[in-house]
Amino acid sequence: MKLYLKKKFSIDSSVKKNPPLSEKGIREARLFQLMMSSLPIDFCFTDSSVAGIGSAMLLVGDKLEIGRDSRLEMKKSTELVEKNVQSFLSDLKELSSSAVVLILAEENILSIIEKNFFDTTVLL
Repeated sequence: MKLYLKKKFSIDSSVKKNPPLSEKGIREARLFQLMMSSLPIDFCFTDSSVAGIGSAMLLVGDKLEIGRDSRLEMKKSTELVEKNVQSFLSDLKELSSSAVVLILAEENILSIIEKNFFDTTVLL
């Protein structure tokens, strides 16, 4: 299995609770989508934030079902975050060994994934 990890794009800082992508974030996502259009992505996962879902929609559109998973969200407890991410990765290993997976999340979550799933991970 190959994992591509991507930090969510720029958010609208004027919105305090669950901000969407900013205009800049939308432009970043569209440009990035053009660059990654040749990558054969089989699965896409993100947290349930508006910015995460927006990032995923702009990158994979209607080509793939986007998996929203609350285990990819930041929590107050670092231990809980690590435990949740490890649980997510355990479930992810159930997929085909040849699967190519795109994961969009906060930088802290991506570093935990990279630390625990290091053999075939690419940070984009």
